[in-house]
Amino acid sequence: MYDKPLLAWIVREQFASTAAMLDMTFDRQMYGIALPLGSKLRKPIDVAMLDTTQGDWWRETLFSHLGER
Repeated sequence: MYDKPLLAWIVREQFASTAAMLDMTFDRQMYGIALPLGSKLRKPIDVAMLDTTQGDWWRETLFSHLGER
């Protein structure tokens, strides 16, 4: 099973006339970035991820590649 955004893109780009995605999610997937204990990179990475995913650029990029959700 692919991640939903990747699968949606593949269906749209390669199989638009022969396949469709169902609008359902089986299980939410969480991701993480592994760092050594006490890493000084943890806070800058957290801040960068939040800034990126909460900004207009992120929403516009998702929409341009995946369409409306």
